[in-house]
Amino acid sequence: MGILQALLGSKYRCIDAHLHVVDFLQDTSGLMNCLKYMDKANVAHSCIFGLPVTKLWASWERMPPTYYLGDNSKCYYYSAVDTFIALEYQQLSPENRQRFFPFIGGFNPCDKYAYKHIERMIKYFPNMWHGVGEVLCRHDDLTNLTYGEPPRSNHPAMDAVYELCADLDLPIALHQNVTSVGTNTYPQWLLELEEALQKHPKTKFVWCHCGVSRRVYFPITTKL
Repeated sequence: MGILQALLGSKYRCIDAHLHVVDFLQDTSGLMNCLKYMDKANVAHSCIFGLPVTKLWASWERMPPTYYLGDNSKCYYYSAVDTFIALEYQQLSPENRQRFFPFIGGFNPCDKYAYKHIERMIKYFPNMWHGVGEVLCRHDDLTNLTYGEPPRSNHPAMDAVYELCADLDLPIALHQNVTSVGTNTYPQWLLELEEALQKHPKTKFVWCHCGVSRRVYFPITTKL
C-alpha cells in the first residue's frame, strides 16, 4: 500500500447536505474550523445540525466514553445543543453566515411538547433557521442506548412537529432506519415512515441515509 494522501476535495463546488457540528459529547471545534475544511473540500454551503442526545459517563465506567458506542451507558436528550449552534452562528461574519443553513434538532421526538422547543428557538433566534433535524428516530444501537421509549417517525408527538414544519415551510431531516439490526428479511420499520408521509403530505421530508445505518441492511436500499 502506498502512503495515504489527504483528499483534494471535489472538482466542482458542492453543498454538504448533512453536517453535524458537535459530537456525542456535545463538543465542537466551531464553525470557523468547519469553514476551513469546507474550503479544502470545495464545499460552498453546509446544512448544519447538532445532535439531540449526549452520552452519559456512568459511575461504573473508569474511562470516559468518546462515542455513543463506547460503552453500555445511556444517552439522554440535550436541548442546549441548538443554542450552542445559534451562538456559534452569531459569531460569524455576515459573509460566512451565508454559507451555513442551521437546523433545529435538540428535542425529544417522543415528547408531545417537542414542537414548543422549535417555536422557542425561532422566537429567540429569529431569521436563522432553515430546517428541523436531524431527528433521530429508529436507529441502530443508539435507539436502545437512549433513555425513554423508542422514537419512531409516526410517533404521535411528531404530528405537531410535522405540521409546524409544513406551516413554516421548513424541511425536516429524519433518521428512520428501514429495519432493525437483527431483521433483514423484511423492512420492519418502513411502515412507520410511510404512515408519517401519508398523514403529512404538505411536509417536506428528507430521509437521512435512506434508512440505513451501522449493521442495518435491507435489499430495498440498493435500489434507491
